[in-house]
Amino acid sequence: MIYQARISLQTAALLEYLRQYFEQESGGFVSKGDVLNRAYLISGWTKKHDFDEVWNAIHNTPIPDIKTANLDLPENSNLIKVNINPETHQFIIDIKNQLPVALEAQYVTMGVVIREILKSAYIVINTDYQSTFIKRNNFKFEKNDRATNRNKRY
Repeated sequence: MIYQARISLQTAALLEYLRQYFEQESGGFVSKGDVLNRAYLISGWTKKHDFDEVWNAIHNTPIPDIKTANLDLPENSNLIKVNINPETHQFIIDIKNQLPVALEAQYVTMGVVIREILKSAYIVINTDYQSTFIKRNNFKFEKNDRATNRNKRY
């Protein structure tokens, strides 16, 4: 399924960072669509918590300060057109429908939804960021949770 969205340059940097991370982890090419698919799987940890509480915490956590100097971001990196699986698409739609209520906002853009999903994945893969998130929000990750097992492929 082809999916298009406009995202911020910060979100584009996070997407590219995760793409490079997954490529290094897998040893092969990873597309931006693959990154969204993997971020969806990794974001499964959020389902073990109250929706409003966990997504509010993710939203209120600052976006990671990713240095764009090491990333190859083209001029049009704020526009994405990717191939994602139907489950990822449905997850994005579900989050888009529920996030405005959780954030007490009238409307949330697809770019914000994508940013929050990428941040939820980043929380899992970056130990320092995860520690800060857990300390600020008092969430727990189970050791046998598929999303927190870094040796497992997503």
